[in-house]
Formats: sequence, structure tokens, C-alpha cells
Amino acid sequence: MGTWPESRARNRTLQILRSATEGEYGVLAIICYNIEHLTALVRAAEAKRSPLILQLFPSTVKQLPTLAWAAAAAVKSATVPLSLHLDHAQDEGQIRDIAANLPFDSIMVDMSHYDHDENLAKTKILTRFCHENGIAVEAESGRINGGEEGIADTGSLEALFTTPEEVEDFLAAEVDLLAPSIGNIHGDYGPAGPQLDYQRLADVNRQIAGRVGMALHGTNDFTPEVMRRCIQNGTAKLNINKLILECWNVHLGEHAREPLMQLLDGGMAVLQAEVERWMDVCGSSGKALTCRKRRVKCDEAKPSCNRCSKADRECRYGQLAVAEPSDAGSDPANLSDREDVSQRKGYGSRSVASPCAIQGPRESSTEHPTEHEAFDNARTAFSASPGPLVPPDSSDSFRIGVPGAPSHNGRIDADDDEGLPNLDFSVSPLAASQIPLLNISPFEWYDLLAQDAISHIQRVNDATNGDPRWRFDESTLSRAQSGAPARYSSSHPGQTNADAAQELPSLDYHDDEPRPLAAHDSISKPWNTTSSIELSATDMRFLRYYTEVVGPILDLFDPVQHFTKVVPHLAMRNTGLLKALLAVAARYMSLDATAGAADDTVPVSASPDSTLLQGNSLPDSGLGQVPAQIATQYYYETLQYLSQTLLYPSYADSDEILATAILISTYEMFDTDPATRSGNWERHLRGAFWIQRSQDNDGESIDGLRRAVWWAWLRQDIWAAFRAGRPTLTIWRPRRRLEDLDSDELATRILYICAKCVEFASSSSADSGAGQDRDIRIKIDHGNKLLRSLQDWYDILPLSYKPIVVAAGVEDELSAAPTVSSCERDDRYNTATTDDRGRSAVFPSVWIHPPNHAGAMQMYHFAKAIVLLNQPTTGGLSEYRQRQKRLSESVNMVCGIANAYRDKESAVAFVSVQAVFAVGLFVQVPAKQDGLLYTLEQMLKKSKFPAPGLVAELKQVWAE
Repeated sequence: MGTWPESRARNRTLQILRSATEGEYGVLAIICYNIEHLTALVRAAEAKRSPLILQLFPSTVKQLPTLAWAAAAAVKSATVPLSLHLDHAQDEGQIRDIAANLPFDSIMVDMSHYDHDENLAKTKILTRFCHENGIAVEAESGRINGGEEGIADTGSLEALFTTPEEVEDFLAAEVDLLAPSIGNIHGDYGPAGPQLDYQRLADVNRQIAGRVGMALHGTNDFTPEVMRRCIQNGTAKLNINKLILECWNVHLGEHAREPLMQLLDGGMAVLQAEVERWMDVCGSSGKALTCRKRRVKCDEAKPSCNRCSKADRECRYGQLAVAEPSDAGSDPANLSDREDVSQRKGYGSRSVASPCAIQGPRESSTEHPTEHEAFDNARTAFSASPGPLVPPDSSDSFRIGVPGAPSHNGRIDADDDEGLPNLDFSVSPLAASQIPLLNISPFEWYDLLAQDAISHIQRVNDATNGDPRWRFDESTLSRAQSGAPARYSSSHPGQTNADAAQELPSLDYHDDEPRPLAAHDSISKPWNTTSSIELSATDMRFLRYYTEVVGPILDLFDPVQHFTKVVPHLAMRNTGLLKALLAVAARYMSLDATAGAADDTVPVSASPDSTLLQGNSLPDSGLGQVPAQIATQYYYETLQYLSQTLLYPSYADSDEILATAILISTYEMFDTDPATRSGNWERHLRGAFWIQRSQDNDGESIDGLRRAVWWAWLRQDIWAAFRAGRPTLTIWRPRRRLEDLDSDELATRILYICAKCVEFASSSSADSGAGQDRDIRIKIDHGNKLLRSLQDWYDILPLSYKPIVVAAGVEDELSAAPTVSSCERDDRYNTATTDDRGRSAVFPSVWIHPPNHAGAMQMYHFAKAIVLLNQPTTGGLSEYRQRQKRLSESVNMVCGIANAYRDKESAVAFVSVQAVFAVGLFVQVPAKQDGLLYTLEQMLKKSKFPAPGLVAELKQVWAE
């Protein structure tokens, strides 16, 4: 913890108030009673770029301790200075317990209900204890009369004004903040309003002389003028309760008949607007500086902040001008006291038509944890222990899944699990190294993307010796620097709202029945365009490539083809989704090693809708740009859109962010060039997982698009986990029995079983050094259970999963037929292909139709092979031979299915690469090794699978 002087220097509350005192403005310290209050307050602070102190009463903490952890998560993730303060703590035991175990930055030790000497003695002891725990202390000198919700009523005691002697006594007790009594009271002031002794306040301020900060309690019924006078006389911390929160209560009372979520959203909108108004009054708006260079919260040190000094970087601050009122009448400074009170009492008459009412042009950049995110972060941290704060990104107590939960998965979750600890791998704790990137919100997911992108831009620019490749302002990727558009407009000036209101076509399906795209309607979403986006020629080329080539890869296991048929239409109204889609298409096109120079360049014409990137485009060589460059450009435009749009709560829970997240993950998977890749696929894949978890999205979601997104994500996670030797991330368990699935749903079920098998393989690697007989037996039983699950799946398959039988001789002709490029030299893998006919004949073609069923069979053999390869055996030579036989069957089937699909079947080829590589790990016969290499090379060419090192890796394994 360090000494208190060291902790004091970095205490959040004291840092905020020191800056306020130096800048002569006030900081609101507002009471939060629930998660909606917390959300609205943080939104307001982000929108106004204002510091803010979040306050909780002890009674609230006692009833809802997780709110403290939620607030701590908000403090940590915000881009403006926030702190967490416990107000009016009057129970000594509770103060000690909270100081030792909850994440508060400061506590008001309120012993004012005792006489002066006892107040001082108790305060001194508790101050020492709080300081030992790194917590600043506020104390009340004198006695402020009255009471309100959360504060014990002192009405029966005499009000005591603060005296100079009391000030010195409390300073000697080493408190950090002093709350003087100057005629202020807790609760309402009555018809006469506040009658404050401003001269006494000024005298206290002079006596303090900057040694501690000064707080003011009892602000109910304050007018803007009263508030300003208090600030002018030295008050830095302004405790707020009813003055601002009353608007929330009024709104809920007047709109009680509205649907619950609409009621809460409207209340948060009204509350946010009121907080922003008082931030303007107090002068704190625009005072939260953010270092643009590093996109982090700034300690405001001059001439260079601490973070930039450590990194030896130029320190630049965001210049956010506080919005000027459009007319004098709207300035709170020009409101008379009577007008202000009248307006404040009439909150219910304000027009708040919808939760989007505050999201108009006046809105500045906002970010906040959503209710789900805040409680998830709170639950994760709070479940660790009642000990000191463990930040969500360092907790090692996060457990996924629920041991003992009801099972519906056949043998994988059968009742015979009891004797097998850790049998259901999804309930095993993840490794500590995996925790930081699992428990994240959409905002933290975006920050991962932006940080990697900024690092890439800076790395490339620094390497070009003054001639930067990118003319891209990386600060535009910062959420802190991005203003929220009131509503994105189409680039087509002639399109009217009437045009935009036309009914969208029937594009989404469920249970094979078409339905209108109502669930994905973009008209009512403020972060979508009001009409279809107009595409440039470059955009159109990549969009067509996506629908013809990339979409089918993602849709292999989706018979409705959401990524091909639905997502492009959603993208026509959503700039971020469109840019992500085009980025994926351009990146995949750039993987085509056989394309000629003419095909590698794309004529560039500016996208008319790209209003966010003026001056930020890639340099044009004059002949056009290669797809890899354009892909990176589209990718950065996607991040710019996200930086502005994540501030909308509805966007963070939308279909569009799900589709965008999986496309970004796909882009990262395709981006394998270390010289150009902008991020870490593993990290971003985990971010996509958490976004889906925050929306309760899984493989059995009712909405077809959401199901498609989940299965597409799982396919990527299976491969990433297999290559990294880690467990898969999914914590979901299917609820439907195998017997209840149709033929296409059986294809996705094998993906789930495969994920379990990959998890088994990762645990085998982790436990390889255990060497205990009991561990081996448990591992064997685990493997047998998975093999039985695979067999159960296989036994229930319909005829469409069986190979097409062909006449003798035809099969040989099909398998030996050369592909279009079979007589060319494949420079990508440096392998001569003149003997293709002989090499392909090693594994006769096995054609299964439709393609998704063929892909499912590939995943079945992939899963079976990795279990057999990682399951221990004690059965001797006989069992070894039996296992080799089963593995050989999988090799023949996998390579046969792969050989049956031609150049245009890139979707099946994509899956075949994974399966061929996995089963090839055990092949020992040279002839089969040669035939398998040929098949793998062909699949890599057909699929453009972004892993060119697989061939060399197989050869190395075989050579060992």
C-alpha cells in the first residue's frame, strides 16, 4: 500500500479536488442509489468532459454492496477523472470494514453527532485507519443540522457553526477534506431558501490556506448563483442529492405507466441532462483533460503528464471547448433565482419523448458501463473475496459455467459426471493469463482494437524516416476525442426521410420461414443512416467480392446464409458494419497469391459517405491501391465509427455490433502479415466473446442472425484455441437433445462437441507432467466420454451425411483430375506440382453433399483425431493398433472429402485445412505423408487460408 503521503499523491478524490482548487471551479459529488443513477452520472461526465465524484451512502452499501464494485468499474473504465466516495459514514465498525474491503477512494467520517472533543478523537483514530488503507478522509467541523435519506437526522441537536479553532483541530487530526458548517442544512431549506454565512466560508478558506480541500454539504434548493458564490469562496467539492436527483423521481412518477425499460431510459436521460446543466454551472465542464497522444486519463501535470514523461512522448491535451449557449436566455447564469427554482421544480414538464431524446446535436462524447457490464464487472470482482479491491483485469477467481447445472447435451453432460472432477471442461477456471481479456465490456473491447491500431500506425510511421506511410490522425480513434453525431445521414443528398421509411425486404428467416427485417430495423436507430449508403466503385467491387466469396465461408454452417444475405443489407444503413464488411473482403482478396499485378490494384474513388476521414486517407500511388492497403483503411474507418457510436446504449446491445465484432475478428484472422497486422486476433476474439456474453447470445438464440454470429465466432475460437493449446472460451451448453435437431442443426452441434474436444486436448498438454495413475485414469475416462458423444452424433446422422457412391473408375478419375493450376508451380509453398495425378490418388475423393454436411464431417474427424491423439492409453499393443486404425480412417475420410471439392468450394476448403492438418500430425507412412501434403497445399490455395506455415510445421513434426 505504501505510506499515506505516497498514497495521498495518487488518491483520485484528492487529485480531482486539487485540480478544481487550482482551476477555481467546483466538482459535483453526487449520491447514487442504483445502477441507473450511476450510468446517467458517468454519461454526463463523459459528455461534458468533466471530473465527477460518485458518492454512496453506507445504507446503500449495506443493502447493495455490488453497487460499490460497479461504481469502481466505472471509475476505472472512464476516460475522465472519477472517484468513489462514501458519504456520511457514522458507524465506526462499518467504516473500518468498508475501508478494508471495498474500493472507495475517500470516506466522510461523520462523527458530528458527538460533541466536539469526542468528534475529534474518533475522527482522528478513524482517519489513521483509513490512511493505512489508502483512503482519504473528509470530516465535518461544527455540526450541520437536519437530515435526509441516508443521513441520521441531527434535528434534535444544536447546529454548530465552524469556528477557527475547530478548523485547526481537524487539520491537526490530519483529515484531507473539511466540510464546514456555515448555515447549510441537510434536507430542504424552507420558503426562505438557503441563508449561508459566506463570510464565514471565506474565512475558513483563508485559514485552510490550501492545506486540505473544502467540501460543502446541504445543497438542496441551491440556485446557480448560490452555488457559484460558494465556489468563489473556496469550495471545491459540492455534495449533491435531491438538488439533481429529484428530476429522476419526478420522471418516474409522471411516466409510471410506460414500459419499464422505456421508463428507466427516459429517467436516465432526464438525469443526465440535469447533471450536465449543473456541471456547466460549477465550471467543471471541459476540465477533464485527456492526453490525445496516448488516449489515457491524464494527471494534468505540466509541462508533461506522468504517462507521457515515462514513455518520453510529446504530451498534447484535448482542446474541448464548452458549448456556448445559443442565446443569453439559455445560460444558467442569466436565470433569476426564482426562474431557476421554478425550472428545477418543473422537471416533469420537460419533453423526453424517448431514451434517444438527449442524443441530439448537443451531445458530446460519452462512454459509460451499461447496466449489464457494470453488474458483470461487479459480480466478477465481488465474488473473489471480501478482501481489498481486486480489479476485474487481475482477478484469478473468475469461474465460467455453473457446476451442477441441468444438462441436456447427451453424454457430454450426463449424470455420470460425479466421479470425474473437471469432466465438464467449461466449468474449470481459466488460466490466470486468460482472465484479463475475458471479463471486458464493449468499451474495453474497442480500446483493445484502438490501442493495437494506434501502435501499428505509430510503428509504421516511425519506421519510414519522416516519410510516413499513413496520414492518419490516430487521435480520431479515441473515444474521448470523438463527438457523437446526432444521427448519421446518408451520403445521398437526394434521399428523403420518406425514401428511408420504405419497407425493407424480407431477409431474415427462422425455421425456414421468411420474415420481414423488423428485428434488424434501422429506421429507429439513431446510430444508423436515415437512408441507404451510396457506394463508390471501389466499395461496390469489394461488396460483391464479399457476397460471392467471403460471405459463403462464414455461412458454411448456416443454411439461411445470414452473413451473405442479411448482413450486407444491414450494412447499407450502418457505416461501421459496412466498413468492417469491406475491410474483410479487401483483406481476403489480398491473400490471393496467384492474382496478377493488375488484379492486385484497385482503382480508388473516395467513398462519398466517408465524412469522418477527411485528410486521413492512404496515399494513392496513381495506379490505385493494393487490397491490403485498402483493407487497412476500411478497418480504421470501422474503428472511427465505433469510437463515436459505442456511446449509444442501444448500439452496445444491437445486432449490428455483433456482426461488426465477428467481422473484425475475421479481419484479424485473415491479417497474417506481421508488417501490416494491426492487432492481436486472440485478444480481439476474446473481446467478441464477451460482447456476445453481455447480450446472452448463444447457439440457440431465437434470432437467426445472432445464432449465425455465435457459430461463426465458435468456428474461429476452435481453431485459435487448437493452435494456442488453450481451452475454448465458450461457456454455453446446448439445451436441445440430438433427437430434436434437424440435419442442419446437427452440423452446428458437431462444432460444439469439437470445442469440447479442443478443450480436452488443451488440458492434456497442461497435465502432461502430472504422471499420477489417478490423473491418467480420469483423463482416459474424459476422452472416452467425448468419443461416445462423437459416436452418438454420428449414429443419428441422416443420409445426407453419407458419401455419394460412384461407379468403379469414376472415383479414380475424379480424384486424379488436375485442378486449374495443377501444372503450375506454387511459389507460395515452394512445391512443384508436376506429379499431381499420382499424389492425389493416395486419397480417393469422397463427395458429401450439401457442403455444410461435408464440413460437419470434417469437423467430426478433426474432433475425433485430437481426442485420440491426446488421450492416454494403458491398453497395450492391441489398443494402440485399434487407435491407429481409427486415426487412419479419419485421415482417409478427411483427405478424401477435401480432394472432392474444387477451386470454387473455398468454404469447405477452409474447414478442410484445419482437419487435414490435425489428422496429419500422426501420419507416418511416407506415401501418405506426400499425399496429405498435396491435399493440404491444394486446400490452402483454394481457401487462401491465412496460415502458410502449416506445411512446414507438418514436415517438422514428421521429421522429429
